[in-house]
Amino acid sequence: MRTVRAVGLLLVVTVLAAACGPRAAPPVTLKVGSKDFTEEFLLAEMYALLLEGAGFAVERKFNLGGTPVAHEALVRGEIDLYPEYTSTGLLTVLKQPALQDPKAVLEAVRKGYRERFGLEWLEPAAFNNTQALATTKAVSEKYGIKTFSDLAGKAPELRLGGPAEFAEREDGIKGLQRAYGGFQFNLDPAAIELIS
Repeated sequence: MRTVRAVGLLLVVTVLAAACGPRAAPPVTLKVGSKDFTEEFLLAEMYALLLEGAGFAVERKFNLGGTPVAHEALVRGEIDLYPEYTSTGLLTVLKQPALQDPKAVLEAVRKGYRERFGLEWLEPAAFNNTQALATTKAVSEKYGIKTFSDLAGKAPELRLGGPAEFAEREDGIKGLQRAYGGFQFNLDPAAIELIS
């Protein structure tokens, strides 16, 4: 469950090669995409601003959808880059087993994306974004939740909120269910919410 999720930047190889050429006028407008949640919007906007600051024309294509949608847009050439997490690339896109070492994760996604999709991963951003669950102190005290083991048994009394992918990811609910059992959250909208 402690799989490292560094943010990387995917770039179509041909665009990368063109961007590394002489510093004349940029050869193309770069289409920067994002998935469908706030962190992605912010990261994509930061990349877009950095590219514009370097003299490139940028077209923003944010809020595309979840990982499969953004990834397919990249593969089809509808976007040139989007922020992606190394473990998402490893687990969700490449369907490879979880790794704990950040360097091994990066090398695995670089190799897999290059071989399968002709895509290149650049150096990851200098921060780590791991999966987490949070609730209020009041909910924690009311239900006696201090650990994942506590939460596994109390899940039927709680409603989970967060990105849709979390329910299906190996480093999300599926992994928690495998490690602890339980984690069958309430689907009733009136239930107390826990945020992933």
